[in-house]
Amino acid sequence: MSGVHTVAHAINEASPLKALLDSGMLRRAMGADESDAGGEGGADTRRLSRLSIHAVVQAFDNVYGGDLSATRSYAKASVRFSAVFEDMIGMANGQMQISWDHFNTTIPLEVLEQRNAQGKEKRRQALLQGQRASGQDGGSGKDGRGKGGSESVLAFAQEGDPEPPMPPAAGRPYISCGAARASYGDTGGSELDAGAPRSALVQYCPYSTRLCLLLAEGGVDFVLVKIDLTDVQGWYKAAFVPGDAPAMCGAPGGVEGEGWVGGSKECRERAAAAHPGVARANEVRSPVREEEVISLGEALIFGGLAPRIAGTAAAKGSKVFAFMLKKTLGVEAATALLERADTAAAMEEARAACRARLLAAIAEVSTLLEAAEARGGFLGGDTPDPCDINLGGTVYTVKSLLESGLADVPNATGGLAALGAQSLERYLLRWVQRKSWLQVFGSAEPFNAVIVRSFANKLSTMAPDVCPAERVRASCVRARHMDPRYQGMLRSMGGQVSPKTKAKRALSMMMRGQAEKEGEEEEEEELDDDSQDAAICT
Repeated sequence: MSGVHTVAHAINEASPLKALLDSGMLRRAMGADESDAGGEGGADTRRLSRLSIHAVVQAFDNVYGGDLSATRSYAKASVRFSAVFEDMIGMANGQMQISWDHFNTTIPLEVLEQRNAQGKEKRRQALLQGQRASGQDGGSGKDGRGKGGSESVLAFAQEGDPEPPMPPAAGRPYISCGAARASYGDTGGSELDAGAPRSALVQYCPYSTRLCLLLAEGGVDFVLVKIDLTDVQGWYKAAFVPGDAPAMCGAPGGVEGEGWVGGSKECRERAAAAHPGVARANEVRSPVREEEVISLGEALIFGGLAPRIAGTAAAKGSKVFAFMLKKTLGVEAATALLERADTAAAMEEARAACRARLLAAIAEVSTLLEAAEARGGFLGGDTPDPCDINLGGTVYTVKSLLESGLADVPNATGGLAALGAQSLERYLLRWVQRKSWLQVFGSAEPFNAVIVRSFANKLSTMAPDVCPAERVRASCVRARHMDPRYQGMLRSMGGQVSPKTKAKRALSMMMRGQAEKEGEEEEEEELDDDSQDAAICT
């Protein structure tokens, strides 16, 4: 049995090496490059030639249960300045590999900077060519990898989309689209991820995707740029100060020569005014007004989420709950519940009213869609109109919320069909087969774990007193298990769960005192089997 220990010493103000470093003596005496010797002859040179560093380490190893002691001396040519060690761990063919020949290899910082610049440029070119993560390259294989296979999925897994080259090509605008990850991995520090590996960014923001769908239906060849709404890329915050999405750069939809401009309504109006195809796609042909569809969509989404945070005492959570309640029940009914003195009873009534309104909204939408099937399949007839663009994204969102169990509705995990909403299922299947949908979402799969994780994160952050992360974690686990794109990523990484991983996870949860009810824990363990050991590959 043996072990390797790495000890790091930071040369800060308290370090005995600080004065040597600032004076240049450390570089001249210890530099590995002959050019670092410098200095003039005489006593100073002789003194520097005798300079060495002796490190003594004494510690207790709590893994092997013994005392440690080690000494090491560093003399001339022992230290490399302005350099880092070469990374020994990399990915090849979806598998983690260790390069032992890089054990002592170092890289000058300028070389590392060149590599990073080349990598950024490569990612920019990939973006321009439409080679996006999670099958956004146009492929729609059931494993979620698209045409690019495992490499296309993993290429963007560790960071957000880079800044595209400016300015955009004429008639090919950039659209920033709100995105997130099904899991942020260990670096995210969230209980929602349950040890699952970090996954690629996937677009999901309803406001962003509606704008994208409108332009796609209008025949605009745009470049979709995914913006991580959980951790917005620095370049985007600098280029577009609000830092939210959607925003556009270039026409149609943006403003020529003004960089990124936001506002989904404004971008939509500019695109319709400038492009005949978008103008046609923007014409409402449905028998219902767009405002009615939007209202039904809010009832469908908020009716299932509002019960999760009912009764929260958190300031932000209370505001969001009031907003959701008003959108679901109407201002008058919501205000009456919010102002009642018997808070506990009022909140219970609010939960029941929200669930009832969601089911009623499903029935109303079902009636609309059953009638639409006789007119061509969409509210707008043979092709979608703005009402469909709103409703399509809503049904997509609601399906994921219901089937994951995040929507607080009885029998929700059975999905739309279990709630008597087969017409909504058929409607969504018609949508995901359209070229415009593939252009925007990059997949024909009608389920998206990113939606679930994103909403779960918002709820648990805003109302941790009534909706802590451990209460909605099982929904995120279920969603990752059900998402073909996420499972495709796991397969490309070759990860399989091991008994050691299960034991480690169970021990960790016990120590945190966050173990859930026995039945829920068993379900979560079963669902997340194939996402555990894959974490070591990232």
